Amino acid sequence: YVDDLLAKSKCCRSEHLTVILKTIFDHLIKYYVRLQPKKCVFAVLSGNLLGFIISLSGIEVDPAKFKAVLDMPSPTNLKQLCSLQ
Repeated sequence: YVDDLLAKSKCCRSEHLTVILKTIFDHLIKYYVRLQPKKCVFAVLSGNLLGFIISLSGIEVDPAKFKAVLDMPSPTNLKQLCSLQ
């Protein structure tokens, strides 16, 4: 099954994105794929997809995914340092 779907356009013209979306919707209709309107988002500059932030600047890891590592206390002795391996 398809759980996540992303459509992206390099061109900022809305007509270009409209053509891409029409093609996608045509395929979804052809293969009887239904969407949940509450989960659909259109024309956004950034978003979270599979634990990554997709934006104009590129793809970055979602900070919430590595928060535990950032909040972990620094090792204070050799035994703690070796346990990180």
